[in-house]
Amino acid sequence: MIKPGERQIQSQVTFTDREELIDWVKQNQKPLWAELTFSNLYYVWQGSKITFVAFVKNVEEHLSKTILSTFKSIAKTYGPVNDISFVIVDTNIYKDFSQGLGLNDEDIPTFAIFDPLRRKEHFFPKDQYTINLKHSKRWIERYISGKLDTPEEIFSPEDAVVKITSDNFADVVYDTAKDVLVEFYAPWCGHCTAFAPVYKSIATIMRLLPSVVISAQDVQASLPPEKYNITSLPTILYFPANDKDNAIPYGGAKDMNSLVEFLLEHQTSADETAVNQFKKIFSQFQEQQQQQQLTDEEEVDEEGIDLDIDEDNKEEL
Repeated sequence: MIKPGERQIQSQVTFTDREELIDWVKQNQKPLWAELTFSNLYYVWQGSKITFVAFVKNVEEHLSKTILSTFKSIAKTYGPVNDISFVIVDTNIYKDFSQGLGLNDEDIPTFAIFDPLRRKEHFFPKDQYTINLKHSKRWIERYISGKLDTPEEIFSPEDAVVKITSDNFADVVYDTAKDVLVEFYAPWCGHCTAFAPVYKSIATIMRLLPSVVISAQDVQASLPPEKYNITSLPTILYFPANDKDNAIPYGGAKDMNSLVEFLLEHQTSADETAVNQFKKIFSQFQEQQQQQQLTDEEEVDEEGIDLDIDEDNKEEL
């Protein structure tokens, strides 16, 4: 059996009838797998078939490596039965495409499953499992059986974070009475999920300075305006009350102190009295946090001492 772009398959068995030959063909046939090119780009992403994608940094450097070996094994096993297309994306060539999906250089190589009919995307959980044949098979089997859970929403209505969609984007972000911080995220983005607890805490503390709004938009649920060119996740933009046309990108550390300092530096909607009052309260909050951290560390140290004391030396100590 000869397939374009692949080595031929030779049978080592003797066929006694037509049915045996048909069975052999079914067992050895492979689904269409190909590299993403500018000529097939539209067909691949505008079609209706489920697509299993391998993102690699350089196809030529990865052809003999585990990621594509695993990819081809999965294509052979699951493609013919489940009518799945298999595509390889070289992110050196299609960098804008991969970044638009929230994939950074450190996320590559990885796998993804795109379901165009249900408008869903699933990314291999590299933060939980190593990409190998065993884990990849288990992952796609969970998808096929419907057990691959859709990522839960990062922010809930109980959080202080204001949810933004394409419907209310202008009302919230372009409000000239408010400074607005916007995080563009997606539920499947591991970096976004890791950052979420910090962002929620910032939103809670900033309630003490209500002229500054902490908001977030799920780019999978609704697309942000194209002019902001959101190519990686999470992306954080700050919209000053007095200059909505010039959003300020945040590129600092993703911790509470750094972000609050950034907000206070760029805020334009609160008067000096309100800012000073907020700084005083926030300073007290920081002191409490530091004291709690010291208390926790002391408790850990005490527990460690108890475990390390030798029974013979306890009285001397």
